[in-house]
Amino acid sequence: MRRISASLGLAFSLVLGSLGSLPGCAARSQPARWERATAALPSSALGILRDRALRLTSLRALVRIRYRDPEQSFSSREAVLIARPDRVRVEALSWFGAAFVLTTDEQNLLAYVPRENTAYVGKASAENLWRYTGLWIPVEELVDLVLATPGHRGSAPAECPRERNDAAHCLVYEGALGRGFVWLNEEAVPVEVEQGGRDGTVLWAAKYESFQAGSPVPIVEKLVLEAPVFRRSVTLQFHDIEVNPTLKGDEFQVSLPAGSRVVHLEGESLP
Repeated sequence: MRRISASLGLAFSLVLGSLGSLPGCAARSQPARWERATAALPSSALGILRDRALRLTSLRALVRIRYRDPEQSFSSREAVLIARPDRVRVEALSWFGAAFVLTTDEQNLLAYVPRENTAYVGKASAENLWRYTGLWIPVEELVDLVLATPGHRGSAPAECPRERNDAAHCLVYEGALGRGFVWLNEEAVPVEVEQGGRDGTVLWAAKYESFQAGSPVPIVEKLVLEAPVFRRSVTLQFHDIEVNPTLKGDEFQVSLPAGSRVVHLEGESLP
């Protein structure tokens, strides 16, 4: 099974795919710099973070994506729907409709390429998500990242390995590849997330640059994902945001046209 081709490079999935690396590729990363630590998040603030996760259950938005690396830069437009705990729908938009659709629902993943009339289906595992996002991360953690409650599940207040100027507290959690860190401000709003590998390297980082003004809970407006070793970044600018939209139940399903080819991901080698 081949990965989505470069001709679909404006797709959100492939843009993020350029950021990720398989666990075996971590050796190419540079060691993290250890500096003065950020203080642990008080348990009361952790409660606030977890309460926000209960209040913000889903989000629908259009997203303008800007990709940059040392050799190229481009932008695209996506429609995104996110719902707890593990439901995702991403559509890469073009003048002719959706160029690519990715959904996860009830632990199943489907990636549909209209121009090939081909659907790739399998479990919504970290492995299969990597095929289309380049991030070896459970869907639940990806949903938490977009809904601005990273690390709220299974995390513990602890000191982070270095300071952030705009962060007051820190959470530590065990991610899919290793230990992750979440920096938060005085109001327990996330500032930055960093995913470490088993060898202590930094695999990817996420920076929250702005939130929607006047929201009772933090709603992300601008999120930057980076792979520092490769000098690559993706900026996601959210607009037309709908908070906790009413879901009918079929938003995370894709009705395949007649004659669609279906490829089962389990048993297929990774790209």
